[in-house]
Amino acid sequence: MGSVMPSSKIRRTALALAGAFALVPAAPAPAAGNVVPGRYVVVLEDTAGDPGAIASDHGRRLGVTERTHVYRHALKGYAARIPAARLDAVRSDPRVAFVAPDREAELLAQTLPTGVDRVEGDASTTRAGDGT
Repeated sequence: MGSVMPSSKIRRTALALAGAFALVPAAPAPAAGNVVPGRYVVVLEDTAGDPGAIASDHGRRLGVTERTHVYRHALKGYAARIPAARLDAVRSDPRVAFVAPDREAELLAQTLPTGVDRVEGDASTTRAGDGT
């Protein structure tokens, strides 16, 4: 049967771990992309209705134009052009959680599947399977 660790030893262990983690340098924050002037991402409350319908409503009533995307999975919302004079009206809609400036994004790298990387299939056409 195992023994129970005394609380004083638990505290010392926790302090040692906290001190060790304090020595690990923090990872740099990812660089934010350039803000796209006049374009915003409107994030809706979880309880809001259909994001496409809300974006259409905002278009009719609040002058939201050029909707580029409707988000339905990771979050509810949409991306669109919003005139600066109408931003406060969009933000004050009770269905809106927040509005953030839209930013440029760039893909930097691909990840190889483990098996392809293991046999260096990306570096050798023979190993990649064409037989030459």
